[in-house]
Amino acid sequence: MSDINHYAPPKAQINEPLPLDGDEPQLASRWQRFCAAFVDGIIAGALAVAMLIPLYGREAVAQLGRSPSSLIGGLLLYYVVYIALQGWFLYSSSQTIGKKAVGLRIVRPDNSHADFPRLLLRLAIMTFNGLIPYIGKIFGLVDVLFIFGAKRRCLHDMIVDTIVVTAASSPNATRAGSGA
Repeated sequence: MSDINHYAPPKAQINEPLPLDGDEPQLASRWQRFCAAFVDGIIAGALAVAMLIPLYGREAVAQLGRSPSSLIGGLLLYYVVYIALQGWFLYSSSQTIGKKAVGLRIVRPDNSHADFPRLLLRLAIMTFNGLIPYIGKIFGLVDVLFIFGAKRRCLHDMIVDTIVVTAASSPNATRAGSGA
């Protein structure tokens, strides 16, 4: 007779510790992401109005949708200020203002810190896609529709390889937590 038990469970050699349930980041819900984007949109709109009205007056801002080329200097200044403002929050906490308000964080799929160039590229994709006539609007629509996939990742998340999780489930996925 053989000493091998053919009915015993297989034995496996595990070299790495298995992640515990508490170690897995909790993906942000679609509703949370919408709320964060809404807050960011309100901030973007308020900043644009606050900057463009003193430069051009109310009438010029009302024409923004029809002839933005007449406001190009103010718009460039607005984009620089907006990217710097959101960029500071991304640099310091891996969160936009809206994500900070809702309690979300942008991390890598392994729940590690997303480096600043990656976060800045993500912000640039989301900010500037609307400037490309026709294609930018289509890209923006397709981008947000990807959120309905099983992994709840927008197209811009896939392009820069990030996920959005609750901040509570990723406390160390920040510049300070990564030792950077």
